[in-house]
Amino acid sequence: MVKQMDKMRIVFTGPFDPTLCDGVSGSIFDLSGFLRSRGHEVFIVSLMHDAPLTRETLSRLAHHQPEIISSDSNHCNYVANRINIYYEVLPRSRSEILGCHPGVLKSYMNKLEYKEGYFLTVDNDCTCILAHSILKNPTAHFIHSPVQFIRHFGTSPIFQAMLRNRLVFTVSKFSQQELERTLNLHALLWPPFIDSHRFRFPRTNRRGWKIGYYSAGQHKGDNIITSLATKTPDRQFVIMGRGYQSDVRCANVTHLGDTTDIKSFYAEISLLLVPSVMPEGFPRVIVEALMNGIPVIANRIGGIPEVLGPSGILIDTEPSENKVVSKYVSAITKLLSDPDTYEEYSKKALERAQEYGKELYEKSIFYSDMFLRKLNGIPDEQITQIFAK
Repeated sequence: MVKQMDKMRIVFTGPFDPTLCDGVSGSIFDLSGFLRSRGHEVFIVSLMHDAPLTRETLSRLAHHQPEIISSDSNHCNYVANRINIYYEVLPRSRSEILGCHPGVLKSYMNKLEYKEGYFLTVDNDCTCILAHSILKNPTAHFIHSPVQFIRHFGTSPIFQAMLRNRLVFTVSKFSQQELERTLNLHALLWPPFIDSHRFRFPRTNRRGWKIGYYSAGQHKGDNIITSLATKTPDRQFVIMGRGYQSDVRCANVTHLGDTTDIKSFYAEISLLLVPSVMPEGFPRVIVEALMNGIPVIANRIGGIPEVLGPSGILIDTEPSENKVVSKYVSAITKLLSDPDTYEEYSKKALERAQEYGKELYEKSIFYSDMFLRKLNGIPDEQITQIFAK
């Protein structure tokens, strides 16, 4: 007999940065908040490799979280936004965790053996995928970074097979097509959930005509930003994220590093640049900026065009980096030198953000109902028929 339920326990498992300084962790946290607002019981379970940064994060949690359930030298279990978050640093290296080391797998299985619940895994966390498969837990998988995922799973038919036996979601049509083309893996489209309350600020608070950029590594376009800062010394740049690397020191660049006060970043800038050189599935910083009426200039690559839509300026990538930089200089001048043009793009940004929010809310209700149907014991074939209509 099928068990009927209106609410469910949902458990996100895998790498999670409690500071929410990276896009994937922010998306997990924001989606958890949405699911909790619908009355579901939501947990985040993160088992991390032993490294100075993860130890530093653990120490920060133990000393600054107001709602701590338990903590010691290796873990912190706390509540944030009424979401139960369990963060543990395992006595294992990153390679052991990524390689499904037997000791790591056992630790995962001990932590994930809930009697009831729907489990969500993310990106390249093959250890969690294997643990859930062994435990026969009902699981769905989110792929935020298709290029890295394909590189990691492209030679692993075992993990591809495990994913084909569960629901798989990805963040953009570009990602869908890449997964289908390279791995013959069908994924449903569910763009990242973005809680506007964490990013939106009163527009009257903007402090000046500064240019913003987020870096999680060279693939985000660090070299382009360095060249821009060098060639336009009269412009002020504000960089968020720990990934930025440059041998050139520019007096017109302020580097914030990882910051949990993301509103202050958007309050300080009037323009966001996204010069990614690697095809990304969905750079969520674009939508965060649009929510604040901040125009975006970005490379025409990967999933960026469908995220930005007609609301910003797209730059065609060229074999020569100098040509790309020249195009950015022209686009920046166009927006920041003409108040009327700037306001036109700012209005487009807000319109695109509203459109995205409406679409995202509808999809999120749609798919959370799908999870309920699976927990209620409705066969996958029937669910596929229901949601294919």
